[in-house]
Parts: sequence; C-alpha cells; structure tokens
Amino acid sequence: MPPFKQPKKQVSSIEKPVIEEQRASTAYQVVYSRDIRKKKKQMFDGVLVIENQRMRLFDMESKQLFTGSDQIYDNISQYYMGQYYVELMNQISIDEFKSGKIFMAQPEPEQKIIVKPKKIFKSKQQQDVEPKFTILEGFDIDQFLYKQLRVHQIEGVRFMLECVTGKKGKSIRGCILADSMGLGKTLQAITLMWILIQSHEIQKIVITCPVSLIGNWEKEIKKWLGPMRLQPLTAIGTKDEVNKQVKYFLYSPYNLLLTSYETFRNICNEIDKVIDLLICDEGHRLKNSNIKTVQTMNQLKCKRRIVLSGTPIQNNMKEFYACCDFVNPGIFQSYKTFKLVFQDPIEMSIEKGSSAESIELGKLRSQELSSLTSQFILRRKPEILSKFLPSKFEYLMFCTMTPQQQVLYKRSLQLCPNSVMMQLNLLRKVTTHPKLIEDDESQVAEKLVVQDYQSVKFNCLKIIVDQCKEQNEKIIINSYYRQTLDQIEHNLIQWNLKFLRLDGKVVQKQRLTLVDEFNKDKDITVFLLNGKSGGTGLNLVGANKMICIEVDWNPANDSQVMGRIWRDGQSKQVHIYRLITCGTYEEKIMQRQLTKENLSSNIVDEKSLQNQFTTEELKDLLTYKDSQKCYIFDQSDKLEPEHDYPSDLNKFVVLVKIHKTQSCIPNEFDNQNTFLEKVVEDPSNIQNLDNEELQDDNSQLQEISDSQEQEVFKDITNQIQNINLDQQQEINDKIQADFPLANINICDLSFLD
Repeated sequence: MPPFKQPKKQVSSIEKPVIEEQRASTAYQVVYSRDIRKKKKQMFDGVLVIENQRMRLFDMESKQLFTGSDQIYDNISQYYMGQYYVELMNQISIDEFKSGKIFMAQPEPEQKIIVKPKKIFKSKQQQDVEPKFTILEGFDIDQFLYKQLRVHQIEGVRFMLECVTGKKGKSIRGCILADSMGLGKTLQAITLMWILIQSHEIQKIVITCPVSLIGNWEKEIKKWLGPMRLQPLTAIGTKDEVNKQVKYFLYSPYNLLLTSYETFRNICNEIDKVIDLLICDEGHRLKNSNIKTVQTMNQLKCKRRIVLSGTPIQNNMKEFYACCDFVNPGIFQSYKTFKLVFQDPIEMSIEKGSSAESIELGKLRSQELSSLTSQFILRRKPEILSKFLPSKFEYLMFCTMTPQQQVLYKRSLQLCPNSVMMQLNLLRKVTTHPKLIEDDESQVAEKLVVQDYQSVKFNCLKIIVDQCKEQNEKIIINSYYRQTLDQIEHNLIQWNLKFLRLDGKVVQKQRLTLVDEFNKDKDITVFLLNGKSGGTGLNLVGANKMICIEVDWNPANDSQVMGRIWRDGQSKQVHIYRLITCGTYEEKIMQRQLTKENLSSNIVDEKSLQNQFTTEELKDLLTYKDSQKCYIFDQSDKLEPEHDYPSDLNKFVVLVKIHKTQSCIPNEFDNQNTFLEKVVEDPSNIQNLDNEELQDDNSQLQEISDSQEQEVFKDITNQIQNINLDQQQEINDKIQADFPLANINICDLSFLD
C-alpha cells in the first residue's frame, strides 16, 4: 500500500522542509503509475522537472502528463500528482532534460574490435605485391586505391568502416555519408566495398540508386578498380532480364548487384538472405516511410546499411528521422519520441518571433541531436573542394518582370481562386515566359493569352548565353519542366547555337553518352538539363556556367543540380546564375528555401540557430507585391571584375546577392585563356605556341565577336511583332545603344507581322 491512502493535501514549508535545490531548476528520474487505488501498480519510467516553482511530469517519450504547483520535500520520495502516483528515484542534471538526452537510450561505449588474422593461402606470386595502407585495425587499403584518395576521403572510409563493423557499439551498424556534392561519396563507397571484400568481412553487396545513376556506378567502379577486380551485375530491364541477373548474383561468385529502388522492391525477398551490405545512393529517397519501397527495405535482415546523400534534410525533420531510423533502427526509440524531444522544440525555435525560452530549448535540443547523430552521420561541406578547385560564384538575381508579365501575373491571381495548384502553375508560366501560357490547352490559360511574349528571364538568358559564346565557354541551362525546355530549345535554334538536351525522354543508356559528348565536343555551347531527370550523379564539368530558370520548393534539388559543374575535373571559375522574379511567389519560395537550409545546418552542420520567417509569411504565396523591389535582402553585393557578371543584366536585375566559395589553389590555375587550355590538353603544345599565335587568336576572337553582334541584332528584330509607332523610336534608341556596330534603324522594320 502506498504511504498515503488518500491524495495528499498541500503542506506548508513550515510543517516540512522543502528541498533547497528547488529554488533552482532541478529534475528527477521517477517511476509513476496511473493505478492510484491498486495494490499492485504497473510502473513506468518518467522524468519530473521542477522549474519556477512548478512541477511537470513527463513520460519517456517526452509527453507531458502533469503540471502543478506542488513541492518536493526532504526525506519524502512518494507523491500523488493529480491522477498519478510518483516515486522519486534519483536526481539528475537539469541539462539532461533540456538537451533531451534523458529521453534517448544511452549509447553503448565504443568497443575495441579484436580481429583475428585470417589464415589465407598466398602463392609466391601473391606475396610480392605492393604494400598496403592500414586504415583500421584488420582492414587495409590497396596501394592503387590509396594513392587516389584525398585526406577527407580516407577519413570517410574509416568512419564507414567503424560503423558497419560495430566499433561504435551494437546499436550502430549503419551510417549516413552526407558529404556535399562533389566530395567523392561514390569513390569512398567503392573503396569501402573493396576493403570489406578483400578482408573477407562480407560476400554480397547491393547498391540501390535512381535508374539514371546505374550507368555512372558501372563507369566509376571500372575507373577506380579496373575492369576485372569487381564486376557488377545490373538488375534492370524486363522481368526476365532482372530474374536472370538475380540468379547470377545468388549462385555465382559475383559480389555486387546494382539495381534501382523500384526493382529492388520486387526482388527484395529473393536476395534478402544473402545481402551483407546495402548501399543506398541518393538515399534521401528513403525520406517517406509510408511508401512500399521504403517499408520493404526497412524489413531487411541486413543491418549493415549505408545511405549516401548530400541532402539528408530536404523538407522537414520527419524525413531526417526516416533516414536515421533506416540505417540504425530504433536509434530514437520511435518517431513520437523524436518529435516531442527534438523536432517540435527545434522547429519552434527558428520561427520568427520565438521566445527566448523557446530559442534556448531549441538550441540545447539541436546540440544534443547533433551530438547523437554525429556517431553515424558524417558531413563535410563543399568548402573542402576549394583546396582542389577554382572559385565558385553563385548569383541570386532578383529580376523585374516585363510590363506584360506583370499584367498577366495579376490576371492569373484573379482566376481559379479555389485551386491554388492551378494558380501556381499559371504563375510559374507567367514568370518564366508568357509564351508558355499560349501552349497551355486549359480554358483558364486561354483567357490570359496576349500578343507580346517578352520575358525578363529569357532576356537575361540571352545575355549570359551570348557572353558564353563570345568567351568560347559552355553553359548548362536547367529547368524542371519539359515545356520550358521546349521554349528554350526553340530560342537556341533561332540563335544558331549547338546544344544537347537531357530530360525524362532520354533512356538511361544514352545519358552518359550525352554527357561525354558535351564534355568533349568544343562546338557544343549549351546543355539543356531537366533537373528532375539529370540533377543527380552526372558530371558536367565541361561547362563552367549554369543558369537556373526556376527556384524549386526543395532546396536540395537546386543544390544537386548546381553540384553538377563544381566538382572534380573542373578547371575554370564556376558561375551559377539563379533567376528569381521580384515580388512574386518565387521570392517566397526562396524564403522557404532559406528556412529549410537553416534547419539542415542546425542539425547536420551543427550551426547556431537563426530566426527565419514565420509560418504565416511562408504561406502567403499568392500575394503580389511591387516587382521593382526585392523583399528578402536589402542591398546588392558589390560586383567585382572577377565575378564575370555581364553589365547588360543591370537593365533587368534590381538586386544581386553573391555567394563566393574562394579557391585555395594558386591564382594561375584560375586563369582562363587559350594558352592554358591547349597545354592542359597536350603538354607538347607548349613548344608550338608563341606570342604571335596568341595575338592572332585574340584578333580572330574580336572578329567573331563583331559578327556575332550583327547576328544577335538580326535574331532580335526577327522576333519583333505588333510594335506600335510610338514605341519604335524608344526601342530603336535602346538597340543602337546596345549594338553600336549594327547600323540599322528599327523604324525600317515596321512591315514585320
């Protein structure tokens, strides 16, 4: 029978001494029961917090069960609190509660793995091989691989080895390699596989990835290991082809199977019993635990699981939880516990207008979550590449829509008020190019068609592409929509520019062929890229400039696309132009991106919390503001000569924010000139070049530039339609200012239809 038969009455501090520590915040581990009247009570673990003379009782999922103004007294350990019977166990630090650490299962101490040397027969020929590098006790890297790895890649391989071999404890057998794009996650994974196979630690490996990346994995494995060491099987194609590859994998010495996520779901039951290691490339696809593919993969017997993802947090912390729980099931107890302990406090703390108490709690919970996940998540930022690559400049260009676009935008807001998605679709087309509305067959879009097709984004695109052509450089133009790429393709044909295009219609086997052709063919200036189809895993270092036509809801998608050109193999300064229309929904999407990126940096990059925009501000998508002003930033960054920013863009862009990743390599490597390119291509060219030849090259470039100016003018005049007489002189003055070599008057073109 508990010490009190009836719920206790309030007792004054004179009758019984109050514990002194209550004057400050304190906490206790307790056991509690809801069965007040029963002799045999079912007890549960909990936490009692005393703060500001108030008591709060929590269960081990961080759910608050009771709050009141009772006090804790010396020498009394049993209490009735509302409908709960509570027994104090031991006092804990208040920081353990505030950080959320008390609600998490205590991690096991690191275990020292003692690996018994395996007796492996070696012939005399095998004994005379190159020396190996010991990366972890019992695990060596072959010399041919070791000499290819950078320091951060060796650290990454060691980290993954520690996780999958159990060195970090029994509860951790998987990990997330969350390096930013371009840091060599694929090479690190290949090295890990080869080490484990050579050490006879594992036999069978499965790599799942988007179907567009299977060819890239085959290419990378052959590149780093050669054609014979590790030959992968690829389970893609028809059902019969997949079944044939699966049988080879099950009953032959082949160690590696490559497959897509969709195919893996169908073959999972057959190969589950033999998988020793599962690697999930672009593993943020596992973020939705409700889809069948993820549910199937969560039921695998294989506990060695590795996720490769440069963006483990894309939209919210629930997705982050899903990835963590996949690689180490039960690491956070349950999603309910994770939400109450970490997600809610952290997300509340970065809301604009959050209280000081919420910010402090969110900071502590964020630090504890980072500490916990650092045991199995390794994140290195792209700044590491600055040691090996030229500088990168990212421009956020806030553009003013043309008068025609502004009129159409306002009209679009008045149409279909009951369908936000339809409105957003129309607004996207208006901000990109009004011509896209004409191609829209919907009845709503028909009401918006006008005769003038001017687009501020296409004006900017034309200026940047012209500069690339003059400088003999290559550029990527990214859009997430087929219709937009169709319009850009139409314009490129008019501008007589040679280009390639990769979208969802290009079959997987042809994608790498397109990439190789673009990187090698100097006559191809533009690569049209659908970010949804080719935004991950491709190496497009043949280009050093990129235009992003739209802003995606998910910042991870934009980051993936931009990572295609600033990566190993890039020899020039990289310039990325992101076009955003002022005052429109696009600017608000950028606000949302900043919030998501801040959330990711809090957890994965361990940065301090920053207040961002309120939920109400982010929801206010369909309110149109003055398009002459940027509402996110106050002023433009100063443009320096190194930025390679065309001055003609100032006619359309009201504000530019620049993010620079400074190169740490010698400045000479950043120089972009014909001499360097020829020598890099063939060192023997250095003997065949002299100053006179270089001067001839420069004069030829000047002649090409002059002729291009004439062609550009003709292309523009060919597109002029329905210009009234009052506007002709004004337009003529602008063209004459921009193209002084083209001695043509627009008034002579009034006959055009």
